[in-house]
Amino acid sequence: MKIVQSWDTAIKAGVGHDASACATFVQTHDGGHRLIDMWVKKLEYPELKRVVVERAEHFMPHAILIEDKASGQSLIQDLKRESGLPIIAVMPQGDKITRFARITPMIEAGKVALPIRASWLAAFEQEVMAFPHGAHDDQVDAFSQYLNWVRVHEARAVGVRRL
Repeated sequence: MKIVQSWDTAIKAGVGHDASACATFVQTHDGGHRLIDMWVKKLEYPELKRVVVERAEHFMPHAILIEDKASGQSLIQDLKRESGLPIIAVMPQGDKITRFARITPMIEAGKVALPIRASWLAAFEQEVMAFPHGAHDDQVDAFSQYLNWVRVHEARAVGVRRL
């Protein structure tokens, strides 16, 4: 099984600003994806960088996806330079609604599993159900970023190679 973390990072920690979110997934042998942890918090950049390293040390992911925008750009550069973490820069394609719509077939096909119980589960489900009209979408962004990354990589793996 592979573990992958997906980060949606925010720039500032103050009131009125978005939180940073990290979705940790396990890729199962049968092609499924289990969301095993969701972390959300408003942080300033130095603390965010420290937390990314701490969460990576805790879960030992095979890949860490970070959105290549805003604070994510600096985070990607710093972590690639200062750590041996498996950082992958992800440039989002399309708007948030389109990105989420692209992953709904995976969810509908039963390829994505949530835990039965978790301290973060109710807040995550509430945010997903309110999307795109809810007050926050940080967890949705981290969640859909991972599943879109998987979708693109699975499509490449199935493609026919020309010689």
